[in-house]
Amino acid sequence: MRLVLTLLPQGNFSRPEFERKYRCAMHGLIHTWLSQSFFPAVQNIHDSGEPGLFAFSGLSGKFGANGEILGGNAYKISISSPTGHLFFTIATNFKRMHNSKKMLEMGDCCFLISSINEFNLHLQHGDKIVSDGPIILTKGSDDGKKFVLMKGGEINKNNLIAPVLFSSLFKANLKRKAEQMGLGIAEKISEMPALSCVDVRKGDKILTAFTTRMQMKPGMEDYFVVGNRIHMPIQFKEEQELAEFEKLMDCGFGVMNGYGFGFMKKVLK
Repeated sequence: MRLVLTLLPQGNFSRPEFERKYRCAMHGLIHTWLSQSFFPAVQNIHDSGEPGLFAFSGLSGKFGANGEILGGNAYKISISSPTGHLFFTIATNFKRMHNSKKMLEMGDCCFLISSINEFNLHLQHGDKIVSDGPIILTKGSDDGKKFVLMKGGEINKNNLIAPVLFSSLFKANLKRKAEQMGLGIAEKISEMPALSCVDVRKGDKILTAFTTRMQMKPGMEDYFVVGNRIHMPIQFKEEQELAEFEKLMDCGFGVMNGYGFGFMKKVLK
């Protein structure tokens, strides 16, 4: 299940500054709503140990010549979740904001919610999907988070995951989520073909991974998160398998989905 917000910025804003605070702000807003939900299972989702049960995209739209967010343009953000009660809680609160014309504040940026649309992906065999931003993975060791979160923004060989290892870690993470959700597709995850990582160009260099600067909590020192983008075709054919894989997509791939990493979208034909 997916929700698309069309947003109207109330002025011009710095995109780097927005992106630095956006993930923390959206994460905090959604978890506040979940903690106040009428559904007990949703109230305690933060401490439940469940896999990431929602994800959200970055801001998309037409930016200025210097990358700034322009007050005269419309932008979009998508949110996904495979869990009915959780999705209902998030959607209901955004609709309340829309109906009351309450501003959506993300750091120093303010947006008016112009419209809200709900939909399902309805995946089919052969569809292609792509990550909206970086997919974050850890090596599975006790210091995994140190591998993901860095102080300082330089990419070096110690911060990169080789494509073969990335593919292996990705499948292990996806299989674990499927098992936790009780999905029959779990045993077929390992049969998926190797992933294709999307190269990122930085000046004259081609990188297989890149960093995103973000503030984890207000007042904290910034971190730089290392991740890879991927694109892949849907190999599953059976209707039940496609429906279950869509649930995994709505969770988000990798880790830190609640901070807006690993959001997946279908490539339009």
